[in-house]
Amino acid sequence: MLILDIVIGLLALVGLAMLALTVRRLALQRPVGTFACSLRLGEHPDGDGWSYGIGRYHGDRVEWFPIFSLAWKPRHLLTRRRLVVRHRREPAPMETHSIPVGSVVMVCSLGEDSLELAMSHGALTGFLSWAESAPPKDPMVA
Repeated sequence: MLILDIVIGLLALVGLAMLALTVRRLALQRPVGTFACSLRLGEHPDGDGWSYGIGRYHGDRVEWFPIFSLAWKPRHLLTRRRLVVRHRREPAPMETHSIPVGSVVMVCSLGEDSLELAMSHGALTGFLSWAESAPPKDPMVA
């Protein structure tokens, strides 16, 4: 009987965690200006390192939240002033298991750090519009 109680308790905890993840995801996606976006920091020739998440436009930055987290704060902030879109590419065959089907990969840099974003063609159009609408950079400011 004790084992059954433990199993039921564990199942209840798993169910509560799944409910919390679902509520968090719905709350993050509720505002206008959110899009599905996988993110990978650095360069990974083996195709690994991708994390699925939600990007949310917030003024001059994109806040990125991982899907499988209970944190309400963004894990990464991509500021428009520091973000440089270097080029876009199709996913490599070894990446197709890690990112959503039909994604386009944006190779970017954020200051000294390199990162890649994978998103749908529709999200890409909005992202590029947002990135290009930055005010001109003052050449006198480092």
